[in-house]
Amino acid sequence: MTGCSRLTIVTALITIFCISNNSPVIALQEDSRQPVYIHSDRAQRDNKKNITVYESNVELTQGGLKILADKITVYDKNGSIGKIIATGQPAHYRQQPIDGKGDLIAKANSIEFEFEKEHILLRGNASVYQDGSTITSEVINYDIRSAVMKADSDDRVRIVIPPNNNK
Repeated sequence: MTGCSRLTIVTALITIFCISNNSPVIALQEDSRQPVYIHSDRAQRDNKKNITVYESNVELTQGGLKILADKITVYDKNGSIGKIIATGQPAHYRQQPIDGKGDLIAKANSIEFEFEKEHILLRGNASVYQDGSTITSEVINYDIRSAVMKADSDDRVRIVIPPNNNK
């Protein structure tokens, strides 16, 4: 299979995955109005750089959003969270949608979440799962605003789309 046709097939499958699992957009907009809670064994704040690092057994929650990691770095921007980077072996992300679909579950060695841009970047053994659909790749980019997900890997991108049993 040529690189161009492989890319076309992967893009089509990711589009199907996003269309059938578009609820994270709704859930993230709702969660953004909730306070952020962070628990860890250690924390260190650098006021000059506006960075706080939480280490060891870190749990971040905001509404139906939960991130578990070995380390979470929070970058402040104008008095609120601009970006977080969660790292672990792997770090875990779970989002409860408000439309009754199953939780969106993601994991990767690094999860970067830019709040203002509404963008999530998963790096290193990345996977996203919801209602039986799975994407596994080395890197997964998800633009929440446009509901566009892109997966890239030196090896292969793997996608599982379950059969529709509602027929």
